[in-house]
Amino acid sequence: MLPAFLADRDPVLSRVLPQEALFTRTFWMSMPQEAKQVARIQAVWNLLKDVAHREGRLLRPDAEGKR
Repeated sequence: MLPAFLADRDPVLSRVLPQEALFTRTFWMSMPQEAKQVARIQAVWNLLKDVAHREGRLLRPDAEGKR
């Protein structure tokens, strides 16, 4: 399986069973407890959240998709 944001670029590929294949993506950052309050760690986490929110359509395409 390929992520939609990669596969949708190729006209030869098409989605199969879009109603039956559901995926959930989770993101993790592993760090020592004391690092949670470090400004640069918070900056990276906020950046990742912002990108995931802004580009959510690429990460979670609707079931209908482009094809």
